[in-house]
Amino acid sequence: MQHIDVWVMYMWHFRPNNADWSMVSCYFLTLLLQGSMPLFYATNEVYDCAWADVDRVRMRISHLHKVFIPINEPFTHWSLAVFYIQTGDVLFYESAETYDVEYREWYFTMRRCLREKLPFILKETGVFEKKGIDPASYRISFRHVTHIPKQGGVFGDCGIFLCIFLYWLAYGIPLVMDDSIQTTLAYREALIRFYFKHKIACP
Repeated sequence: MQHIDVWVMYMWHFRPNNADWSMVSCYFLTLLLQGSMPLFYATNEVYDCAWADVDRVRMRISHLHKVFIPINEPFTHWSLAVFYIQTGDVLFYESAETYDVEYREWYFTMRRCLREKLPFILKETGVFEKKGIDPASYRISFRHVTHIPKQGGVFGDCGIFLCIFLYWLAYGIPLVMDDSIQTTLAYREALIRFYFKHKIACP
């Protein structure tokens, strides 16, 4: 998980001040599933901008504020959830197979966890109040994003796909690949060059 967390730290390090997004560590969901409540990821204790403050920095319509949440099914797979605070929508960007009807136990557990705990985090960190959201009618909903690139299944590329999704979605780059295997191989090399060029201390 450390390599994903390093990428999250780099994304925060180079995040424009007027960005309409924030993101959390890959340990965020793990802590939620373990029964912890890591509110510090939603405040400015760990990152430079709290969930409640993103829209005030950008001065844009608040439904555009999204939170990127790396999803890790332990020892199995990486994917990305994008949480739209104002609407409660959670969109899954999945590089592997998806299902019209979810039946996998871990994913049921993960969704139930997010449905129950995301509203609590918004309440406890003052997001509901600052964004003028009525917590009594607030609901979390889920859906998969379709027609996005899929991994080739050769090199275990789900972690690379997560890094690509994070960067491309953050900077408005269309999720289009002519050849997913060649793209992920090239991205691996690009990440190595990037890390070597921009050596920073990541706590």
